[in-house]
Amino acid sequence: MSRNHDNFADLITFTRASTATFVGSNGLIQSATTNTPRIDFDPVTNDRKGLLIEESRTNLLTYSEDFTQYTNARTVDTANQGTAPDGSNNATKLSETADTNNHNIQLDINFSYTSGDTYTHSAFLKAGTVSVMQLLLPSSAFGSNAFANYDLTNGVVGTVGSSATASIEDFGNGWFRCVLTAAVTSTSTADGGFIVFTNNSTTAARAASYTGDTASHVFIFGNQLEEGSFPTSYIPTSGATATRAADKAKILTTAFGFNASEGTLFADASSLDTGQSFSRIVAINSDTSSNESLSLVVNADKFRGFALVGGSATASLVVGDISDNVFFKGAMAYQTDNFSGSVNGGSAVSETSAALPDSSALTTMNIGSSTTGGAAFMLNGHIKKIQYFPRRLSDTQLQEITR
Repeated sequence: MSRNHDNFADLITFTRASTATFVGSNGLIQSATTNTPRIDFDPVTNDRKGLLIEESRTNLLTYSEDFTQYTNARTVDTANQGTAPDGSNNATKLSETADTNNHNIQLDINFSYTSGDTYTHSAFLKAGTVSVMQLLLPSSAFGSNAFANYDLTNGVVGTVGSSATASIEDFGNGWFRCVLTAAVTSTSTADGGFIVFTNNSTTAARAASYTGDTASHVFIFGNQLEEGSFPTSYIPTSGATATRAADKAKILTTAFGFNASEGTLFADASSLDTGQSFSRIVAINSDTSSNESLSLVVNADKFRGFALVGGSATASLVVGDISDNVFFKGAMAYQTDNFSGSVNGGSAVSETSAALPDSSALTTMNIGSSTTGGAAFMLNGHIKKIQYFPRRLSDTQLQEITR
């Protein structure tokens, strides 16, 4: 017997204590109401990514779309100048002045940054007469190398400061979500949300100075600053910070004929950040504790399979490499002293000395998290498909189903 994610849909208990955004089948950013799951789509191809599961995050920029609330440094902003990534006429046109200096816009948030914390700044940008833009984080908190340049014509990242990482995602209709991540180097109070002109140079230095041109412009939308090492879905704000609550999904094991003595877990999934620590794709345990559990895990850029007994791992399969935002198919078969895992059709990795968890504790299949109540170990990614088999598939079969 096997049941996939779609067949489980009517059995899932899903909660999220806030609204949240996702990309709909039309490629536009949409809003999901409280306690409504998000089925996310690729904004360019419209391919279905699946169920989006994310941890709680806060957009610290109190105005994500109303750029009249920002401070202009040799720039001019004009609202309602084109179709934004959410389909509204809410894109802002940002133009240079003719002054000689750097040209930027930023929000005076007077935010306290703490040394050692990591932040991710993202914004949706679209080329006008300008094809290259820059994001930067304040030097008083992040030093002088937390910046990156973005080519809005070719959809690539240019020069990145040595203390930052950067990425760019195509959102269709000329829009790109540009992302900058860096760690705080000095506790400081500073502004945020800097969007900077570069005089169309992909190799521009941080906040480069040059003589502007009043005809030079770009389109901006959806500015976001969140504490964390990777970007999450867009969190709109209008006058105050906003928090998206964590997604929680679960199914009782009594609903699908769970077999505690042997079985196989399969998932077709992706992660926003595969470098996370022991993020659960699927975890079968109690609703409140993972001390006794069977799970498929993302950890340190690897797909892994785990069995925990009394909080200690009896099976710990390091199955294979995975990459950020790239779907993988992974499976783990379990039986006493007979565990195996495979990812993307690779050779099975086995563990021949491993006890099974206490069957009485395996009451709940948590999807994308360790337990329904816990905030830790969340997937932060997409689940396209889940399958469960109440028998231990052979190693050959594991390879076949993960191809």
